[in-house]
Amino acid sequence: DHARASAMLNDSLTLQSEIGFKRGVELALLETAAVARAQDDLPRAARLLGAAESAARTTAPTLTDYERLEFERTRAEIEAGLDGETFTQLTSEGATMSISEATDFALSGLL
Repeated sequence: DHARASAMLNDSLTLQSEIGFKRGVELALLETAAVARAQDDLPRAARLLGAAESAARTTAPTLTDYERLEFERTRAEIEAGLDGETFTQLTSEGATMSISEATDFALSGLL
């Protein structure tokens, strides 16, 4: 149920951002990318993935096995739907976003 997942992610991302829990924001960005992919919004999903990966490099250089697998699975699913150049461009765009910009971008698609 995409609507329910979006509502829950909206609440989670808003709360994580308000309390300044960057690790929580990073994981919520990843899940938001997965929802965008499930909704066939691959450009948005790729940008969110780039933002989540960039955030992960700064907040959690060492991922848990589960987190690493989630990043790999989500990346593979998004990458499979886009040509290589487009995927690289869109994830790069996402990677240049600040945490605040990425959060705003993610929330704008969840409302």
